[in-house]
Amino acid sequence: MRRARLVICIIFVLALAAFMLFYLIGIGKQSADAPTLSGTESLTVKAPFTDEMLLSGISAADKKDGDLTSKVYVDSVSSITDSGVFICTYAVADSDGNVTKLERSVTVEDYTSPEIYLKAPLKVTTRDKFNVLDFFGADDMLDGDISESIRLVASDITAKVSGEYSVTVEVTSSHGDSSSMTASLLIENHSPYRPIIELTEFFVTAEIGSELQDPSKYLASVTPPQGGEEIALSEVSIDTSDLDMTTPGTYTVYYTVAPHGELPTESNTATALLTVSVR
Repeated sequence: MRRARLVICIIFVLALAAFMLFYLIGIGKQSADAPTLSGTESLTVKAPFTDEMLLSGISAADKKDGDLTSKVYVDSVSSITDSGVFICTYAVADSDGNVTKLERSVTVEDYTSPEIYLKAPLKVTTRDKFNVLDFFGADDMLDGDISESIRLVASDITAKVSGEYSVTVEVTSSHGDSSSMTASLLIENHSPYRPIIELTEFFVTAEIGSELQDPSKYLASVTPPQGGEEIALSEVSIDTSDLDMTTPGTYTVYYTVAPHGELPTESNTATALLTVSVR
């Protein structure tokens, strides 16, 4: 019995020794040298870009495996700044599991941050049920339509009280770049005696330092209330005092007119808003 146990122990020791020998031989064949990654310090790409475009100018080599350029991959990308620059991280692994990473700056050519726009005039009555976010839309040159990502960040609206209120919305693209807009929303008392001013546009964009075309050119028509007299377009007052074409921001041009005839005019002045985004 003791002899059998001794034989088993000897066999176990010999097997363990053989395993350790083969393991050490294998370790000896592995290389501790990591592959090298190289490439230009920066890259410019056009939108929309792909991983293949981001890999342009990147090469990799390994002492044991040779050329590993085809094995390089995009490991991660940072958020994009409003100037269209982000950091791209590349990685490659050799057959022994050694990994090397490299970072470089990438610029998106002609990049623009997400743009917020209006989908409807910023005017309602105290009878209307509304969601502020329904007035806004947003586009991104890389993501396309990102309207569903818009969020309300500030508002002083009292929904059932007439007046002019400030609302601020913000949107962030999937690449981490954000844009915001602060605009005025007008809430009017409901009245059957108020004329209706129609504009050809309710939202326009303009470059900083440019000139807005004659605001009267945006007037389309004025519809008098039932029983009221006709109103000429020339009778509409236009207020551009809020407009500043030299500073980025969102501004409002006001168009107003009162009803004619025997109808009551108090609190029945019609107002239309042209929202101007200076960028």
